[in-house]
Amino acid sequence: MDEKTQKKLKDEVVESVDIAKGFHLYERRNEWVNWNGDTSLVSRSGRAVKLTLSDAEQSAEKWRMQGTKFFIDEVPILLVKSRSGALILTELFSDRPMWWYFSKMPSIGHVKTIGSLMNALPQTQWGIQYLAVGPLSITAPDGTYFSRASSPGKGKNHMAWTLKIRKLDERAIQEIAADLRYVISVGIA
Repeated sequence: MDEKTQKKLKDEVVESVDIAKGFHLYERRNEWVNWNGDTSLVSRSGRAVKLTLSDAEQSAEKWRMQGTKFFIDEVPILLVKSRSGALILTELFSDRPMWWYFSKMPSIGHVKTIGSLMNALPQTQWGIQYLAVGPLSITAPDGTYFSRASSPGKGKNHMAWTLKIRKLDERAIQEIAADLRYVISVGIA
């Protein structure tokens, strides 16, 4: 997204807030660390979250190479929508995403635009804030979240995925969504 589009989106008024399911794709790979043949497991995490499982799986297939193992963690995401796009918010590698909201209590009562919300929220190590334009394909949350780990396929076969249930506490994201919906309703009324 170019700078002009980003600025335009940041200046747009927040119209609605939804909770959806996102798919965090990251990889781990054994890499050589010395001449003795020792290896170390290196993690590489993308900072963006895919909005569909299909997008995450296709990206893993595209980046696949020998020795690489991919993970797809389902995470709750907050979609803060404006007229032409959305701000996507979540926190990675956490069983209680965005729990900082209860202790830091950022002031969001003055939030009117996407940009003002981005400025009001604290930056955290694994916090994600990114802008998306146009209509978005999203996955509705169902209260169940999974973590997938790849098993490399042979030859031209697709990767196989193992599935494990994740125990996540969504209360902070639900609270932020409720607070933002209230701010929007008061600001519009």
